[in-house]
Amino acid sequence: MLDTMVLQYQFRSKEEYKEFYARAERFLKQHNLDGLHKAEDAEYHYEADSWVQDGFLRIRFFRTKKCYRNFMEITLQPIRLLKQSEHVNLSKFEEYGAIAKKFNVHIAQLLGFGAALPERLEFGNWKVGRIDYAFQIRTPYVEAYVKLLHRGMVPKGYKREVYDTSLYLYSKSKRFNFYDKHAQLMTKNGLSGAERKSSEGILRFEVQCENDAVEKIKDRFGLDDMSVQSLWDKRIARHVLFRAVTSVLGEQDFYRLDAACSKLLRDSQNVEGASVMRMIAQAETIEGINERFAQKNPKLKNPGLKCKKLLNSIRDSGINPIALPEDCGLPNHILCLQNPCRHVFFDESKDILEQQFHGMGIESFAKTQKKRELCESPLFAD
Repeated sequence: MLDTMVLQYQFRSKEEYKEFYARAERFLKQHNLDGLHKAEDAEYHYEADSWVQDGFLRIRFFRTKKCYRNFMEITLQPIRLLKQSEHVNLSKFEEYGAIAKKFNVHIAQLLGFGAALPERLEFGNWKVGRIDYAFQIRTPYVEAYVKLLHRGMVPKGYKREVYDTSLYLYSKSKRFNFYDKHAQLMTKNGLSGAERKSSEGILRFEVQCENDAVEKIKDRFGLDDMSVQSLWDKRIARHVLFRAVTSVLGEQDFYRLDAACSKLLRDSQNVEGASVMRMIAQAETIEGINERFAQKNPKLKNPGLKCKKLLNSIRDSGINPIALPEDCGLPNHILCLQNPCRHVFFDESKDILEQQFHGMGIESFAKTQKKRELCESPLFAD
């Protein structure tokens, strides 16, 4: 599923740039919308953000300094082309046709083409400068998941920002936004009470892919180009999101510490694995576990390798090394939570699973052996 996209069109000439700029300015003024104005952060940028209600968060005309190429850029929330007041749900891949039709109509109006929009300006042909793949789960245990995210790994090359209801990780070309959707909307103005209410119990996972990351996706999946029609692909979204979630949280389900240790001792007499889990729980994060393990075991010749083997032995038992925090707000009878990477969004058998497990809470999936067997197979190959 998709949240936001940044789309670019490169003008064929300076004359076309000037013509389209004038047409856009004329349309905005005719509809009593704020016109294009000089951007504060760049010399050759002109932008407008007055068409937000239709999903056009920003319209920008700009020229690059190095090669003096001219571009039109649109920051778009596709779902709002279909429903202007939507602030909670995401665009579905099945809605491509309806969204493309709406987009084409809007661009034709903005640039004064009437019903004869040139093919090069149709939705599918715009180049993607950024794309935000996303999915969300509805669960009464958002607080618990956020605290688990706080305890997760920081992928190599990423920096971390931690807040009470969210986790943000960012590199040069990607950003992971994992957060409580209701808490996020409570900070925004102009939303109805019904919209805020509908966001309760939603945990959102977004991966923002900037231009360099989009280039890598193109190469990885053998795409012909970086156009909308190439990147509007559920297969790609699953891959990007799965790798993001598992790089932070791994693939296994989460247990309370005592339940995890009991299972390790009962199933495989893994005393050392249980000790490592307690060590992670005491430190409140899995980051730096190799160093802490080495300090606890100074006589080992290769403590890093030993720690890695123990972590893998825990995972092989179907247990996530990150235990459920005691203060995560879960009812006492909940001993296990499903890993978000096991959500049906990542499963090709989605329709079957939804029918089979209709009405079950997300934590119940982890206790169902048949669902576990379906999810144990790798979803994406490296």
